[in-house]
Amino acid sequence: MAPTRHLDPKGDAMNLRRLECWTALVMAMLATSPASAQFNATIFISPCQQNIPVFSTATLSVQVCLEGAITTGAIAGDFRINGLPSGWMVVVRPNPAAQSVSGDFFGNGARIVFPSCQMATSGTLLELFTFDLTPTDNTTKVLLNVAASIPPTDPNMGCAVVTGCQSPIAAKVCVNGFGAWINGGFCPLAVESRTWSRLKALYE
Repeated sequence: MAPTRHLDPKGDAMNLRRLECWTALVMAMLATSPASAQFNATIFISPCQQNIPVFSTATLSVQVCLEGAITTGAIAGDFRINGLPSGWMVVVRPNPAAQSVSGDFFGNGARIVFPSCQMATSGTLLELFTFDLTPTDNTTKVLLNVAASIPPTDPNMGCAVVTGCQSPIAAKVCVNGFGAWINGGFCPLAVESRTWSRLKALYE
């Protein structure tokens, strides 16, 4: 008889975040033909679907998966989040370790800079910032999505960008933007409980 496993809620939450990271990167690869593939990692908004009543507030986080060319860490990020309905209120709280933030993440884009190389804070994930979102009307199926700044911070890279910690030259890499649905929409990372139990076994 197989030994009984006792589930750890904190461990399950970390495994789910790892699954989100892995799924987002795979979807980015599938959406890009081999000839044009350029994404090395993924920035995503978590949770990927949330229902927020009018004039209520929910907190979401923006995280980068430290994979591929940025496995050793990141020192900066340049991107924007599009899709915010006009009039909805948002308050951004950068990672406390950040040295500076310039621009508007929910406008034409912003740059977050750390004073030194930042490693993952949980598994392979580095939190860039959290934001409090307050809908002010009944708009449904709002898709918030990570995208390149306008104009791109690097004219040769029309994508969201993360600067890695490689030495002696810190490399800029294109990262896929993976968004979140608010008040409707289908969360592509949602899995049925029986499916999740199988996937969870990969991390046990």
